[in-house]
Amino acid sequence: MRFRGNKRLASAVGLVLGLLCAVEAAKVNKHKPWIETTYHGIVTENDDKVILDPPLIALDKDAPLRYAGEICGFRIHGQNVPFEAVVLDKSTGEGVIRAKEKLDCELQKEHTFTIQAYDCGEGPDGANMKKSHKATVHIQVNDINEYSPVFKEKTYKATVIEGKKYDSILKVEAVDADCSFQFSQICSYEIVTPDVPFTIDKDGFIKNTEKLTIGKEHMYKLTVTAYDCGKNRASEDVLVKISIKPTCKPSWQGFNKRTEYEPGTGSLALFPSMHLETCDVPITSVWASIELETNHIGKGCDRDTYSEKSLHKLCGKYIIQHKVVPSCELERKYCLVFGILTHEKLESVCHPFVFRGPLLKSSAANFPSEVAALVNLCVI
Repeated sequence: MRFRGNKRLASAVGLVLGLLCAVEAAKVNKHKPWIETTYHGIVTENDDKVILDPPLIALDKDAPLRYAGEICGFRIHGQNVPFEAVVLDKSTGEGVIRAKEKLDCELQKEHTFTIQAYDCGEGPDGANMKKSHKATVHIQVNDINEYSPVFKEKTYKATVIEGKKYDSILKVEAVDADCSFQFSQICSYEIVTPDVPFTIDKDGFIKNTEKLTIGKEHMYKLTVTAYDCGKNRASEDVLVKISIKPTCKPSWQGFNKRTEYEPGTGSLALFPSMHLETCDVPITSVWASIELETNHIGKGCDRDTYSEKSLHKLCGKYIIQHKVVPSCELERKYCLVFGILTHEKLESVCHPFVFRGPLLKSSAANFPSEVAALVNLCVI
């Protein structure tokens, strides 16, 4: 009888324990994991570990229950996100974010994506796992000084006038492809060539430290380099050529004082290469006059003593073709005479048409077409 009573008690205890277990099972994995709403991270180009603020930690109120109170993983959401999140400790929910591939600050300086934490569910199979809300993660890629300065030009050239000191002769410029302000800025330039009368400032402007003379050197060749703010030197130095010109005087240049002309050979350009050297002085107007003379017969022109018939013969053409034009009325208005004729000789041909104009490489006078067909010109 006593045994039967103990058996009933054992059954009652078993029933109570079963009910307690059922109640406990109903309470498994009631809560979602919790994480911060926003994270800010920094990662360096040559590293994969992201330093987060605040640290990545997921909490679950179901702890310390196994599975339900543990964090099994983090999930990243976004397209082509080059990062992954890894759980370091399931019981504490601690995790890290790291780069899956090499990052390039020059291609992309910042990355933004969302992240979720999820628990281990109600058992080893992860059944009925719960997820946290989505948090936003901003990660900045820190630059490393991987690029060196590069000059924009292969060679720089300038010309200066001797005897003059310049505030600035020319400017050289280098650029750097690094993405950060620190490493992409050019902090200094340096003239590598020793013992030259030039200096260069931090902005690349070159000037002379003394007056230059062409007798000492007609051209200086300088080697210049650049440094970024991370102390990287230019990948290639650049050559700077500075030419010295004699002291300039405004004048006409490029012409011969003597010109030989053979009668009957047609027109002759007197000054085909003549130009005006202004020495970089602003010019508002130019006035020039030309005087032609012969220096082998004394004074005057050796054509003055020729008769009209001799002049015609020397020129090879008639000044006026009387056979074509019976009268000289039309020609009197447009006849153009080059040379020196007496008043009587001019009157015997026609009234002269005087042409004045600016000094050019070639000068011309325009005649109406009906006149041009009737008039032959002779340079005498």
